Amino acid sequence: RHIAGDRVLSTELGRATLGALAPAGNPNDFIAMLAAEQKGRHERFGASLYLLEPNLKQGIGALRDLSTALWAAQVRWHPPRPGEDPETTEGLIGDLVALGHLTRRQGDVLANARDFMLRVRALVQLTTKRRFDQLTFEIQEALGPTLFPGARPHAGDIRSAVAPAVEALMREYYLHARQVVQVTDRLLESAR
Repeated sequence: RHIAGDRVLSTELGRATLGALAPAGNPNDFIAMLAAEQKGRHERFGASLYLLEPNLKQGIGALRDLSTALWAAQVRWHPPRPGEDPETTEGLIGDLVALGHLTRRQGDVLANARDFMLRVRALVQLTTKRRFDQLTFEIQEALGPTLFPGARPHAGDIRSAVAPAVEALMREYYLHARQVVQVTDRLLESAR
């Protein structure tokens, strides 16, 4: 990723990296490796999207699935051009929409899911004061009221006062994760 200095050198490094990942312009082996790694990761981190304590980075429909599909798409269809930052996800999603590999709605789904999951992951790490990606029950109870302050229990509800906010948080998480799975599976398959 370009931090400082000559952007042309960063662009050349990006091109060389993509060239190493896709020798002779054929990214098939790299994309197959990404797909196999994703399958293994899903087995390690729980073979269900609907885990009660999901992993925001490695779980099914989480940030790594989104990144995997975008990496495959970038290697297949979007070599960086001079002056471009190959790490710009918004640009890559927009370019995939412009090239017809994603619909506008699919691009919005990926951008919104990425933003939501990054926001929740940052709050999890601020809450735990360390690198941590698991959305545990305790963290759900801590973050739910912050993210969904308007969630209130129904009249006569005997559950904890934070339960509606936790339910809203998890509903939002599962909605985004399910959409990420749907869009990224299609994108990864198309790249293959």
